[in-house]
Amino acid sequence: MDFRHLCLLLTLYLAGCAVLPLADEPPHREYAEWPLANCEEGMDDPHYWIKKFMFKDQLLLTSKQIQAINKSNYSRGLLTDVFSNQLWDYDYQEVDRPGEDNPEGEWNLSQPSQYSPGGLEGYTLYTYLKDETARIKRKTRYDSEGWPVTRRDFDALDENLNLSSLRENNPLAYGLTRRRTDVRYYPTEQLITGKRWNVDFDILQVTAIRAHQPLAILHISRDKAWFFVVTAFCRGWVKREDVLENCKPRAIRQYLKSDRFLVVTGHQAQAVWAPGTTAVAETFYLGTVCALESKSAGYYTVQLPVRARNGSIQTRRAYFKRNAPVHEGFLPCTPRMICRQAFKLLHHPYSWGGRGEHRDCSQFMMDLYATLGIVLPRNSSAQGRVGQGRFSFSARNTVRQRRAELDGLNQPVLLQFPGHIMLYLGREGEHYYAIHDIWAYRVLEKPGQDRKIIIGKIVVSDLSLGEGSTRGSLLERLTTINLLRP
Repeated sequence: MDFRHLCLLLTLYLAGCAVLPLADEPPHREYAEWPLANCEEGMDDPHYWIKKFMFKDQLLLTSKQIQAINKSNYSRGLLTDVFSNQLWDYDYQEVDRPGEDNPEGEWNLSQPSQYSPGGLEGYTLYTYLKDETARIKRKTRYDSEGWPVTRRDFDALDENLNLSSLRENNPLAYGLTRRRTDVRYYPTEQLITGKRWNVDFDILQVTAIRAHQPLAILHISRDKAWFFVVTAFCRGWVKREDVLENCKPRAIRQYLKSDRFLVVTGHQAQAVWAPGTTAVAETFYLGTVCALESKSAGYYTVQLPVRARNGSIQTRRAYFKRNAPVHEGFLPCTPRMICRQAFKLLHHPYSWGGRGEHRDCSQFMMDLYATLGIVLPRNSSAQGRVGQGRFSFSARNTVRQRRAELDGLNQPVLLQFPGHIMLYLGREGEHYYAIHDIWAYRVLEKPGQDRKIIIGKIVVSDLSLGEGSTRGSLLERLTTINLLRP
């Protein structure tokens, strides 16, 4: 046993943890076999499902209806207006993770955290930052190499919170994201896990937000490299370099209300600084909106925001090739379009909290519907509450009743249960299918005990996945069907 191994055992013992033999390498993983049960190769083609829809090109939501849904999301507290004086008033704030991925029951998905309304009082901000980081420190945590995060490590992270600089009344600034950026619980890129070797799940990751999202900037880290912000979807720390800081709210609103715009309709699209060059201005991701100036035979000309000295927003020209995955204006909200957009991300890797350039289950849905102009909340449980077209199940409802409700559908809809969300595709024979971003499912190994089977990407699967496990199948766990109706 080497010295570091001995230190790890001692740390766990002093922390009151059960000391078990520790592997020096990550544990073996069992990966899913392909194709998944009850699936065939043709099901990976969106047209396989599109042809099943009776009214493939029927407009499910008009632009006015979409605006009504978006407005309702703000009024109900599912989203937050960063320009309001109710920056803390999230009606349904939840740390939301896929059910299969909740590390050691880390978050109680049935009891979302509630926060009281407030403003920029120093005590409110101080309490939030301390409470949130205290939750992270309640248990033994591990770094990317499998070693415990020490008290000294956390002291350094706490110091960078810069709590000593808070005053009774703190100034408020506004900004706009330049690019996709991670939102973190601590102002650091350091990876910390809740379970040794579980490096796919960084518990410091809140989410990721797209470019050109407005922010309320509440605080700055000690090293001046991070801002603590409120976004429409969440709160947390973002890199300062990813933000146009100290912009006038009116200037931000004016840029965001551009009459002509492009929306990114693929996983990513690169804008260049000049036609015919490879000098990348920025890489934008699915659902991002850019102000459109003009178009030529070969390029779209867009206006990227740049902060002026007086806090207004100026623009700089950049260019997308005409064959880039972008579209003038939002896509029509039809069964065909929803299905086509979802399958553009088929087999893309799963990413916990959207860290990096990929997505988890709810961000997949959020980015997908953003191309249609629908602003969904970040968490799956909140997504299940959007609009008025919802049907809910309880433990009293049988699988037969769930099947009967699905049989009445003739369009892609959201299927949700605590910690996970999917896009329903349709029925084939006696099986029901969805496309979703999933990390793993479970199979029964012995009475009362499951083993985990890793998928780790966006797939089409039968809703019987997980049947027989202690948690049950996807269909058995289904709690909400959401048609997204205003």
